[in-house]
Amino acid sequence: MNADYNDELDPEGPSPEELDGSDDDDETATLACPACGADVYEDAVVCPACGANITPAARCGRGAWAIAVLVLLVAAGLVWTALGSSAG
Repeated sequence: MNADYNDELDPEGPSPEELDGSDDDDETATLACPACGADVYEDAVVCPACGANITPAARCGRGAWAIAVLVLLVAAGLVWTALGSSAG
């Protein structure tokens, strides 16, 4: 064996996290197909289960909801501020 190779080995062996087979850094996000509900990769164009087209609107469901809620909260805050300043 090569001496350099032996120097690089960890004498304690792999950690339990390395042995469980999961790689958190390499996970690809999935979403539910709007037609059949199967798990579909976030960047998929068609569902592998039913063949339905995955539109950009279906891909950005969570982000679109967050933006809509944020806009509504800002609008409600502006109305509340305007009503509060006109009452006093």
